[in-house]
Amino acid sequence: MENGYAYLPLKEKVSFTDAFIFSIKVSFNTLKRFFVNKSQPIYKHKKGVALVNAKFQVSSISSLWNAADSEKNWILTAGKVENLRVACQFLNGLEIENDEIFSFWKQIGNPSTRKGFTIGRELREGCIVPTVAGGLCQL
Repeated sequence: MENGYAYLPLKEKVSFTDAFIFSIKVSFNTLKRFFVNKSQPIYKHKKGVALVNAKFQVSSISSLWNAADSEKNWILTAGKVENLRVACQFLNGLEIENDEIFSFWKQIGNPSTRKGFTIGRELREGCIVPTVAGGLCQL
């Protein structure tokens, strides 16, 4: 345990060949996504007013706070909750038509402290890692 965070050892060592193949796959899929996005442009949606007084058809409720959190993790959890609030401001009021493409990251943009995001908890390989905009995966 280092700085209050548990780091798990890798289960197996990755060979140079496996790492190279993985990087080629990532590059190929990134390029593929680029061309798909060019053929079907993804744009930021504008806020609408047609559904302001509409009834909810769906809702999802989950706890943002973990009662078993340690004092060290509490500040990261508070950052996560704030990051969710900031991200929701980018999404609240959007009206997406049927058959339109919605991109979470296109709508939010690059999450940074300049946009109001803070250090929050990111779960990476089973470990809690402090990261700017940590916790957005919950949204």
